[in-house]
Amino acid sequence: MIHMLRKYGIPTLFLGWSVFLLWIFISSHPTYIWGFLPGTYLRENAIRAFPFLFGMGTLVTGALWLKKQSISFVSIALIFWLLFSVGMCYWGKQFHSIADWGQFFYIFRTILINILIVGGILFFSFFWGQLITPSQEKIVQFGIGVTFLSLLGLGFALMGFFFAPIWIPFILVGPICFWKKFLFFIRQTCSQSIRFSNIEIFFIGIIALITILNETQSFLPFSLGWDSMNEYFLTIKVLAEEGMLRSGILPPLGEVFLAFPAQILGISVVPFLLVIWGMIVWGTVVWLGQKLSLSYTWSMILATVFFLLPAVQFQLSRDLKVDLFFLEFVLLGLGTWIDEKKIISGFFFGISALAKLTAIWFFPIFFILTIIQKTSWKEKLSSEILLVLPLLVWGGMNFFSSGMQNASFLQILKTPSKAPVIVLDTPVSPSSFREEVGRYNNFSQGGGSLSHIFRSTAIPDTKKQYTDIGFWWGAVIPFLFFFIILNWNKISWQHRELFGFGITFFGFWLFWGEGIAWYGFPWMILFLLLSGFIFLREQTFPVGKITRIIYCNILAFSLLFGFWNRIENTFKPSLDASVVWASSPDSETADRLLRKFFEEEIIVTDILNQDLEARIFRIGTMTRFWVKDADKRIFDDAQLDVFTSLGVDNFLKLRKDGFRYVLFDQATIAIELNSKGSLHEKVLAFRHFADTNLQKIYEGNRLILFEIPTDVDYELKSKQVENSEKYL
Repeated sequence: MIHMLRKYGIPTLFLGWSVFLLWIFISSHPTYIWGFLPGTYLRENAIRAFPFLFGMGTLVTGALWLKKQSISFVSIALIFWLLFSVGMCYWGKQFHSIADWGQFFYIFRTILINILIVGGILFFSFFWGQLITPSQEKIVQFGIGVTFLSLLGLGFALMGFFFAPIWIPFILVGPICFWKKFLFFIRQTCSQSIRFSNIEIFFIGIIALITILNETQSFLPFSLGWDSMNEYFLTIKVLAEEGMLRSGILPPLGEVFLAFPAQILGISVVPFLLVIWGMIVWGTVVWLGQKLSLSYTWSMILATVFFLLPAVQFQLSRDLKVDLFFLEFVLLGLGTWIDEKKIISGFFFGISALAKLTAIWFFPIFFILTIIQKTSWKEKLSSEILLVLPLLVWGGMNFFSSGMQNASFLQILKTPSKAPVIVLDTPVSPSSFREEVGRYNNFSQGGGSLSHIFRSTAIPDTKKQYTDIGFWWGAVIPFLFFFIILNWNKISWQHRELFGFGITFFGFWLFWGEGIAWYGFPWMILFLLLSGFIFLREQTFPVGKITRIIYCNILAFSLLFGFWNRIENTFKPSLDASVVWASSPDSETADRLLRKFFEEEIIVTDILNQDLEARIFRIGTMTRFWVKDADKRIFDDAQLDVFTSLGVDNFLKLRKDGFRYVLFDQATIAIELNSKGSLHEKVLAFRHFADTNLQKIYEGNRLILFEIPTDVDYELKSKQVENSEKYL
């Protein structure tokens, strides 16, 4: 062991310090170079890198030792989490108060409980999958098990009985009834040995290290991010607290699975599980790469390129959505399709639509390819039925329970809404969604979502990390298309079919999904793996040595800049776990920290929750997460489209329909980079109207709460209304 430490540990730690120093030199703040010498900077920045350096050195050294000793996968996981626990404690305190052992043991205990509960949910999912489909691959068994538990929970949620005393016995009935198989399953799992090459261990160490950083950053007593607060985490919160689904939501299969541990430990465990899920997705991408005839090492490298994309890391560290949960089922559907298991593939694609509706972009190509397959009509029909059945059942229940006769396809797929309705004389423009996405991705430069692929990193007009999918795609995609078309006859039918899946999804994403980055994760993985198949298999595709060198360099730069971007964002001051736990003098901090970091939201929420009958016209803000009966009371108009369509006079009359409050977030305007854009004009018009016609109750640095007057003298206000309309 000492020999291994001397051989690998010291060089690795030296490499870690070298990387950190390199980060300082290439930082956008050159003064940091000179600030590195004084003790203050060394204490506040260099020492904060301790978990990074400690994790890199110890993980790689430990992995090399485990490789030599052939220890089981369980031991690797145990050491990984022990390192994470220690790193979390030291990182969280930022070395301000190392002697605070009470805080140390509080965090350690919390993480240990999270590991046990989350690990238990994943372990039982795996066992149920093996019980249901004993002949399938382990990764497929895991997907089947997660699906079974998620559908079980969804059934309880639809009935309003999603409570731990009810669903826990159902989860345990399998291990109890088949206890011999369960004990054999435990022994088999714990005794499994895995061997890796040095390069594979390096990439596993990178993924483990990034996962540690993500857990460290997201381990909060509350959630972060606009979508997570207003949609996904709110659905999980309602499920965990009330045992039922929210109204007006799309299929919530991912939220249901995440609600299992949340109902036991609270909402703060959800980021913990989602970050772990990122590692599961990474492993599934490696599995899919091997299905495409790539070596294990190259599959691991390409999976790491995807994993380190800024848009992916943003979902694993800041705004935690369910896109990666959905992506897991898509990958399983693609892998089983390659294995000629069309029925199971259709099942996974159908289930993925219950996690995120963008899965339907795969449906047309699935139908076409299934029909032309040389299989029996029974298999074709079965796979296509399983593909559409989940959405048909979900939509049918919503249709009959709500009595919607003239509802659109999207409305049918939402649970019956209890949200307040505003009838408009002038409907909102059908292009409002595209305008919103255009502001999001800054399409003002022209070219729409197609040009966004190429300029997301290369041209700094899109400065949002969550839309950054890297320059890699713009550099490789045209060449990929060219070589695939040029070598079409050399490509197997399986690879052609996957190219068909990818190009179909890419087309829908481009023209229907408006190029929203995280909607495109499936095609990104498909094109990434297919590019590896084209450019790395010299015996199949003689693309030339220079082309192959260029491709490998693009991969290397993608890995370098992806890793650097994640590390740089870790060291930037932000609202993450290191800030939270460093500021806490005791272990009971959730409520106090909540009020510290969301002070304005809590003040406004306290006012809004005094009158539970009052409706709220909300423009921006994340307050929905805390407002009681939010789905019944809040009408959302984040982009001010409804306000513009209503006009000033009709807006004041909303008080008669029960609307009392108007909540406005001054940061709404920040979504649009173009200061002369339509959103800036709408915000200017609203501010003039609100200051003139509404009563201001509260004003903070960001949030403003107005009240619509009860006795509006419309004749007296007519001139004010005319003045306000000039801004519209």
